[in-house]
Amino acid sequence: METTASIIAVVQLCEKVIKYISAVAGAKQEKFRLRSQILTCFGLLMKLKDEAEDPTQAQGWLKTLELLSDPLRRLREALSLASTALSVRDGLQERLRWPFREKEVDDLISAVEHEMSMVSFAMKTDSTRLLIAIDTNSKRNEQHLMELKDAVELCITQSSSASQELETVQTVQDHVLGRVEELHERKDMEEAREKRQRVLDWLTPVNHDSEQREAIRRRQPGTGGWLLDSEIYQDWLETNGLTLFCPGIPGAGKTVFASIINADLWDRYHNDSAVGLAYLFCNYRRQDEQTAEALLSGLLKQLSERQATLPECVKNLYDSQQEGAPDRTEATTDALQSVMANYSRVFIVIDALDECSTSNGCRMGILSTIQSLQALGHINVLATSRFIPEITERFRTASQVEIQADSSDVRAYLSGNMTRLPKAVQKNAELREEIISKIVEIVGGM
Repeated sequence: METTASIIAVVQLCEKVIKYISAVAGAKQEKFRLRSQILTCFGLLMKLKDEAEDPTQAQGWLKTLELLSDPLRRLREALSLASTALSVRDGLQERLRWPFREKEVDDLISAVEHEMSMVSFAMKTDSTRLLIAIDTNSKRNEQHLMELKDAVELCITQSSSASQELETVQTVQDHVLGRVEELHERKDMEEAREKRQRVLDWLTPVNHDSEQREAIRRRQPGTGGWLLDSEIYQDWLETNGLTLFCPGIPGAGKTVFASIINADLWDRYHNDSAVGLAYLFCNYRRQDEQTAEALLSGLLKQLSERQATLPECVKNLYDSQQEGAPDRTEATTDALQSVMANYSRVFIVIDALDECSTSNGCRMGILSTIQSLQALGHINVLATSRFIPEITERFRTASQVEIQADSSDVRAYLSGNMTRLPKAVQKNAELREEIISKIVEIVGGM
């Protein structure tokens, strides 16, 4: 798509301008302001690119992307002007000194901000508001861009008249210093990334995302709405510190419902860094590895991954355990409490508590730990399980909703799988309806 290509082109321009800014000398404050603005622009465009390339939402983005063509063009022109003023010229490898005055930096930042506001509207998928904003600001933004172009051209002309000999000497010096600084920054960032991943992998090698994807894959599209729309679920979302217990008979679809809830929480809060999200899928086939320590570490890993930087308490946990500190479970619980305190709200979903091991008090230990952490006041817990007296007793004061096969969900599932039947059945609408109705009648909540 042409507009998607424009997004990619602007993203590449952002990277180029950021690189040039890092290479020039002088004007530290002005460089910081412009680089910060373009980094913000880069991040927003990457989100827009990801949303636009999502195959499940591609159709809904067509109109929005079409409306963005002019803002993206102007944004590309503004960044091209910055790139031209900062880029290689007269055979030099880098610019020798900062080419902009303070007002020109203000104008450039303003030009980028104007067009970013259009992209922000687009991220809200509100085509009407986006169209109004583009219509309101288009002429002003074009005029602003023309003034900026004149200023940059003047800036380049004035800069070109400087002494070539002095420029060459300064360029070499700045290039060397810039490269050294860049290498130091790159090394520090790489070491930090490696340490972060090493610590997260040490917490637990379990890939919780793969478990969630596998569970949600089994969902028939459109099912589960009755739970998400229920008053009891909405109350759980809106009230801090609540616990929602969702028992069900074997085969009722508890794990799929847990994955539906995880997906709903992700849709609501994944862009909100103040909200922590974590989940556990207990499995009787993996009881040996799903110890209390491993399950708590899984929660700690997921909540730590949502932090921009690895929490200090997690680094300390890792370092102390490498030095042979005793009782990792207690230390993990302490770190978990510290990380949870960094969030304004935390949602934890635990599926199939009945499949959690009872050895060494694992099941009750996990429940006790999580329920004690709820004393922090902003942690919401949702758990699914079969009707096990030991478990239901622990949730006797919690809100409850039974997981069972809703007739409309069963009908939707069967309708979506009619293609698996012989063609003679598929062509007979009356027979298909009879099959669906009979099965809906006898499933008994499974």
